[in-house]
Amino acid sequence: MFSLPSIRNRLRKLDTFGLFRVDLSSVLAAASATAPLGRRIEWLEGLLDWIRIPASPDSQAAKAGSQIQTVRVRFFLMTLERNPQWKATVSDILTSILLETNPLILVCETGLSRGNGFFSEAFERSLHRILPSPRNEKDLHELFSRLFVDETDGEWLEKLDEPTLNGIYGLLFQKESVRLAIENRYYNTLFDALILLASQSEAIGLSNEIRTRSYVQSVRESAFFQLRTLVAEAYAAYEKSRQHGTPVDFAEDRLPPCFSRCREEINSALRHIEEHGVSVHIVYQLEKLERSLARMEEIAAILFGKQEKTTAWLRLMSSLVRTHLDSDRVGALVQDNMRLLARKVVERTGVSGEHYITQTRKEYFTMLASAAGGGVVTVGTTYVKYLIKYLHPAMFFEGFFSFLNYSGSFLLMQACHFTLATKQPSMMAPALAAKLKESNAGAKATEFADFVARITRSQFAAALGNIGMVIPVAILVDVIFQLSFGKHMLSLEDAKYTLASMHPWKSMTIPY
Repeated sequence: MFSLPSIRNRLRKLDTFGLFRVDLSSVLAAASATAPLGRRIEWLEGLLDWIRIPASPDSQAAKAGSQIQTVRVRFFLMTLERNPQWKATVSDILTSILLETNPLILVCETGLSRGNGFFSEAFERSLHRILPSPRNEKDLHELFSRLFVDETDGEWLEKLDEPTLNGIYGLLFQKESVRLAIENRYYNTLFDALILLASQSEAIGLSNEIRTRSYVQSVRESAFFQLRTLVAEAYAAYEKSRQHGTPVDFAEDRLPPCFSRCREEINSALRHIEEHGVSVHIVYQLEKLERSLARMEEIAAILFGKQEKTTAWLRLMSSLVRTHLDSDRVGALVQDNMRLLARKVVERTGVSGEHYITQTRKEYFTMLASAAGGGVVTVGTTYVKYLIKYLHPAMFFEGFFSFLNYSGSFLLMQACHFTLATKQPSMMAPALAAKLKESNAGAKATEFADFVARITRSQFAAALGNIGMVIPVAILVDVIFQLSFGKHMLSLEDAKYTLASMHPWKSMTIPY
């Protein structure tokens, strides 16, 4: 399903002949500060559509490689400077929308998961795609979903330079009373969002499933508990400053260390997952915590940071634009969680794979012995496979017995610490990838070369141990079978068929 703004944006992307293009003068002439809120929002959608129109291939902006959206924003501000009446009307429209809409949900929920778990979040997103919620024009979160429908919107917003930002600031705050009203409304909203996010993060971070996997076991010593306390102190300082008309008496360097300690607890929980197994639900909760911390940092930079407030607001705005597009996509949720799970699985496999890499002479001969055991089990597995075939059971039982044969063989190898050469590459590859990531140049490159040499020796030892034991054991078992029953384990026809199926170039053996 596509929303009306997204459909319109797709049409504009396909507009190579300019059929859907409108000029800025037409957009500004249609502006009306006295129109109902819905009409003003539709006008703002039209303005964003004009800014988002792609550049013609032969235009100067396209030839220069500049981003056409930033060029249009500057042209829009220049046009308003030349026409004070349009400027006053546009200023009234923008400020009235900001004052008449509720921004709390936008700040504390956009881009952050709403469900308590992966599957509940996926179900909620799927349901929202099928049955969208009723339109609420006073919700700034919904307004965002109508205005910013392109994935590049966050990119060109971030590239707005300081003069352009000052121009937008001057456009919004032409009247001092309006500036004070908007600042008061939005600073209160930021504190409300900070309190909500801190409370939600505390509830997740102090939950039993996260706390027991963190290095901090005590509730009172957890950084998530201290974070909520710090946010409460910050809000008290803000309220005091408002009542007395003094600057906020809260040191800006108090929150960042707490954010860092919260991330340390998250990382310790991730390390626990690497060692003891991966959980979709826990990984989802940890990702939700990480995103909430990032949002709180962006809010704290506006409230307490020393950098320019306009820059901090722009960073938050860009983050909201980038993340809101994925807030209703089930595919994005699955992709993010599968990426985290895959990373944890690969990292865990890489740690396990290091056990299969020999470093000393003793470990090399241990690998040979382990591979020899794997070769013996492989002979048994192969003969049992042919035995099942000779029995000619029903198709279901043939599959069931084959399943027991192979799974039992692998479990036996695992229990006896045997090695199978064909399974080693899947375990060694993540370890090799991790080592490659660490090596850049100089000594690191030498370490990587040594690591590859050890892997090669280990793989050779495994293959030699397997083959070196498979051949004599297979012959020995066949001799015993022949002495016992007067015939070979495999008939001549089966032996010829097996050899033909593994022919180097008349079969698919080499590609497999």
